[in-house]
Amino acid sequence: MAMRRALRRKTKRKTKRKTKRKRSPLPKPKGRRCCHKKGKIKWSPVAYREWARVAYAVSRAHDIASTFYLFVTPAIERIILDMTNLQGARKYGNGWRSMDATDLHAYIGLLILAGVYRSRALYNPGPDVTVDKQLVPFRGHCPFRQYIPSKPAKYGIKSWVACDSRSSYAWKMQVYTGKATSGGPEKNQWMRVVRDLTKGLSGHNVSCDNFFTSYELGQQVLERNLTMVGTVRKNKTELPPELLASKGRQVLSSRFAFTPTITLVSYLAKKSKNVLLLSTLHTEADISDRHDRKPAVILDYNCNKGGVDNLDKVVGTYSCRWMTARWPMVIFHNILDVSSYNAFVIWREIKPNWMPQKWNKRRVFLEQLGKALVKPLIQRRQHLPRTEAASALVKAIQSATARQQPEEPATAPATGRATAHRRRTLRHTRCAAGVRNTSAKAVHTHTVTLVPSGRLAKTGQGNPEDTGCRHNTRTTGGLNKK
Repeated sequence: MAMRRALRRKTKRKTKRKTKRKRSPLPKPKGRRCCHKKGKIKWSPVAYREWARVAYAVSRAHDIASTFYLFVTPAIERIILDMTNLQGARKYGNGWRSMDATDLHAYIGLLILAGVYRSRALYNPGPDVTVDKQLVPFRGHCPFRQYIPSKPAKYGIKSWVACDSRSSYAWKMQVYTGKATSGGPEKNQWMRVVRDLTKGLSGHNVSCDNFFTSYELGQQVLERNLTMVGTVRKNKTELPPELLASKGRQVLSSRFAFTPTITLVSYLAKKSKNVLLLSTLHTEADISDRHDRKPAVILDYNCNKGGVDNLDKVVGTYSCRWMTARWPMVIFHNILDVSSYNAFVIWREIKPNWMPQKWNKRRVFLEQLGKALVKPLIQRRQHLPRTEAASALVKAIQSATARQQPEEPATAPATGRATAHRRRTLRHTRCAAGVRNTSAKAVHTHTVTLVPSGRLAKTGQGNPEDTGCRHNTRTTGGLNKK
């Protein structure tokens, strides 16, 4: 047994020596090499030599409303309707009228129109994608409300967002709901967030801030055919000490460190301001010809870092948010804002010649979208609103819809008694001229029944030109009964 153990030890030692003698196929760069604190990553001062729209959206975006339905899908509508009807029946009982898709579309359209007048895979992003956090303003009670002092709102619901750097099209969003289900703090949260938000992307460059950027994340992103550019915190253990030191360096000077796949740059903007960036996109020590001599890594990062911030700006310009103390409504309003903006981006890509002279195209788009969502409910409305402006609008839309519908072909006179005396329409409307009573409030209503004039002439019930109007007066207060 002792001999076997000794032989096993010898074979293990030999294999370790063999693995140490193996050389990497990449050529060794010249120059003095530097290591990070633990010595596992070897950095070299010399470099190693080594958008579009999806057919699905194009085929289904026929008009403005259909573009919006690409994001607010029937599955989402079904969940909203089921939960709303469940809560309504639970609260109001038999007095609750079930809400259908037309009611929901009208409600969403009114929210969008209110946001316009208040003035505030479908699509592949471009080559540059921004990953950052978004804070939706909210100060009510919420178990996962966040406080971020750098944001304008400071208090709100935080979401992780990946969007196109050029158009701010939101590719994927994830609401931060606090700690994981296990109960303890989540380890390597920044890596998990970037992996989740960039799932489905390939061949893109991801720009992120120092909360996400790390050497290990850069390696994982490269395995998924993606590149990454971002700022790095100075407490990262993989950074070489030569890049962290700023003493004795000239202002506006740059230092580089390379591995076969990753580039590190240290730019001294001021005497006490050392900016560190990591990039898997750049492989050369390129410095611009500008007066500040910024490296190409910093210039590319500055161009692409503001995608999510611009999304917050454009969404806040025309927002359907309302003051509420319920955090689910805050998330729902944010979903509507982002979905309507994404629909506008797709519509602008599909129809590049749409309203070329208009400078506020998004406002016009949201107006047409809101009206298209509200129109079906107006068409089927039976009671006219009380205000003159709203009543005139409903009448105009209903008359326009009646003209667009094809007329029924004329048929020969029917012989049956039931067909000859068929009633056409039954309407219950409130009389415009109410009966005034000084001693009690009177509600004067009438029921209009449109009956063929021939029936009245034959039966002798009144004037043949009469439409069969029956007036009923109901008084409240118990006085002047009629």
